[in-house]
This record gives sequence, structure tokens and C-alpha cells, in this order.
Amino acid sequence: MLTPTDQATEQDELTAERRRKDREKAVKYRRARKAAADRFAELEKLNERGQLTSEQAGELAALQPKAAEWKQQKKAKKRGRGRKKKDREVMETGVGEVPVAGRDERIAGPAGVSELTGTDQDGWHAVAGSAVSGDLR
Repeated sequence: MLTPTDQATEQDELTAERRRKDREKAVKYRRARKAAADRFAELEKLNERGQLTSEQAGELAALQPKAAEWKQQKKAKKRGRGRKKKDREVMETGVGEVPVAGRDERIAGPAGVSELTGTDQDGWHAVAGSAVSGDLR
């Protein structure tokens, strides 16, 4: 019978082996995709020059949908990064890209009352079940 320590060690070894295989699989996939992308670029150049054989034309036709998908994925990936950056800028400056005074300050109500919890003074309304002072986190 294995002790808990031995079981954990065995599990760690299995996990490490699985991760190694996953990495190898990912490397193999990326290499194949890069080779296909390189071949597509080469065939496109030949097509532009008018030096494409019928066999190469068939290969190019087979690669075109894949290349279109790769371009779309690449654009989506870039769009996602830009969106995060834009969201960050809006949070720092506000919608009109004008710096917002006290953006990091969470207290905007009267005399240190959090705007998230509020009080019934001066038009502020308390949130049910919350403390009058302190932030909701």
C-alpha cells in the first residue's frame, strides 16, 4: 500500500508526463501549421507570377480556406488585445479620454460615505443589508 506522500509523488510524475506530451503535441501542431502557411505563401507568389502548375493550383485551392481561417483567427486575437488596452484606457481616463479626477477614489459621497453603500442623507440611499461605512468587496 502506498503512503499519501508516495501517491502524491506518483500523481506528480503522471501530471508531468501528461504536460510533456501535451507540449510535444502543441509543438508538432504549430510546426505543421507554420509549414502549411509557408507553403501557401510560396504558392501565392508563384500564382502572382503565373508560374503555377495544375498540381500546385490544386494544392493552393486546398490551402486557401485554411489560410483565410488563420487570418481571421489572427485578426480576432489582435482585436482582443486591443480591446483590453482600450478598456484599460477608458478606466483610466473616462469615456471622453479626458483624465478623471479621483478615478481611484471610491469615496464620492458626503463625509467619507461610500457611494456603493450610501446613506439616506443628501439623496444617498443605503443598500439593503450593507454597512453604512466601508466598501463592498
